[in-house]
Amino acid sequence: VPENVWAQMSLFLHRANHGLNIGNFEFDLSQGEIRFKTSLQCKVDQFSHQIFQSLVHHNVLVVDEYLPGILSIISDSMSAEAAIMMIESPAVGDA
Repeated sequence: VPENVWAQMSLFLHRANHGLNIGNFEFDLSQGEIRFKTSLQCKVDQFSHQIFQSLVHHNVLVVDEYLPGILSIISDSMSAEAAIMMIESPAVGDA
């Protein structure tokens, strides 16, 4: 993987993290691995299947939202700025 792609990916994930309220992306520079993680602080007796399901659902939604930008950087050598604008800019009529 070209070094520029990793630099653009790092910048893209940094910019993505800035706008996230829950969870964050991590990028392992040594292997190129991308992770999305969230955490939850609650007492054992407050933890439920519904809370767990909601947390997993949120992770899947965020990764699905940002995956096109990640893939565009990898395959098209798109810049981080262009990729983040593609993801976070409202479509015409959505503003």
